[in-house]
Amino acid sequence: MAEDLMAESLENLSFQQSEMESRSVKEQGSSGIECAMTAELLQNTLSIEQQGINDEAPNLSPLALAYVGDSIYDFRVRDYLCRRYQENLNRVNSRKTRLVCAKAQSDLMGYLIEEKLLTEEELSVYRRARNHKSQSHSKNSSITDYRRATGFEAFLGYLYYAGKISRLISLVEKGLEHLLAENEAKE
Repeated sequence: MAEDLMAESLENLSFQQSEMESRSVKEQGSSGIECAMTAELLQNTLSIEQQGINDEAPNLSPLALAYVGDSIYDFRVRDYLCRRYQENLNRVNSRKTRLVCAKAQSDLMGYLIEEKLLTEEELSVYRRARNHKSQSHSKNSSITDYRRATGFEAFLGYLYYAGKISRLISLVEKGLEHLLAENEAKE
């Protein structure tokens, strides 16, 4: 009987704790959850920098680097927007959609090149991927924008595998600030 009461008490305590967590989540809203998840992923990503996985970068094909770089860029945009705009996730997602398209990536890469922010090695990775023959391209972008975007994504994948995470974050954030400033000027 005492064991039954103890088990019931533990069950009630567990239920109360999950109710409190649920209320906390509702109070924060989904934006708070997304930002907390993003912060945790950021910490995990930064720990990779200390591991230094430099050996991988030169051995991967340009398209493999672009494949990884695409997801990194998408994550970095989400993280940046969650930190910058504390608003409804639909609006944040709308901004994200405009920033991750091939045209925006092409413009961002153009800005980095124009401002001479890249090393010769980074430009080499970009050019190799940009000039790589691809089987298709996005129907919503020009072939030029698509190839520049592929080169940009490969460049990000290269920085990731080279363990240059801080540089990757810095360059992406400078580019995003530029793109957002341009978008605000147009509106």
